[in-house]
Formats: sequence, structure tokens, C-alpha cells
Amino acid sequence: MAFASAQDRRHCSERLQRSQSPPVRRKLIAGLIERKGHSLANTKSAIKRIRSSAKRQARGRRVRTEARTFIKAARAKISDGELDAAKKSVAVAVRALDKAAEKGIIHKNNAARRKSRLLQGLAEAGKDK
Repeated sequence: MAFASAQDRRHCSERLQRSQSPPVRRKLIAGLIERKGHSLANTKSAIKRIRSSAKRQARGRRVRTEARTFIKAARAKISDGELDAAKKSVAVAVRALDKAAEKGIIHKNNAARRKSRLLQGLAEAGKDK
């Protein structure tokens, strides 16, 4: 399967993430492996490596977007001035960031920086009220 653009490749990768049946998943993975009709990988181990990295990428994307969504919700509640709801949202976001760092999806310092900024914003919102 040849990809005309990076967008096509991304679309295929998203379909891979949503796909439930193994035969469909295999076809999509084969599409990620091939490029312009030629296989990029020459050995079985390289093909397996491409397959496993595609799965890891899909898993990582899910965890990253989930954490990002929780952070956005927490920031929105902080800016709206809903302190009780903001505290709960920040706790959920912190938990998501810790899980992502623990799984190695984001670096631990990256998680620490994001948590610090969230908690700083919450503290500043608390001072204002």
C-alpha cells in the first residue's frame, strides 16, 4: 500500500488504532510497512519491530491525548474560578501525567514541569479569591 501523503499515513495509523479485528489490523500494519509497493523492512525482525512500534505508538498517543485533555479541563476550571472543581480536575490531570511518565510515554521531568505549572496556576487562583 503506497501513501500519497503524510496525511494518508496518519489516517491509516488512526484506523489501525480503532481497528478491532486482527485481519484488518494486519492489513493496516502491512500498509505501514510497505511504501510505494516495496517493503521497507528486509528481515523478519525488522518487520516485527515496525509492527510493535506501530502498536506502541497507538498506545502512547491514547495516553498522551488523555493527559492533554485532563490538563485542558483543569486549566479551563482554574480560569473560570471554580476552585473546588479545579482541585479535582488538577488531581485527575496529575494522576494522568504520572501514569504517562511511569509508562515512559513522556519524560518524568516533562510530567513534573506540567504538574508544577498546573499547581502554580491553582495556587494563584486561590490567592485571588
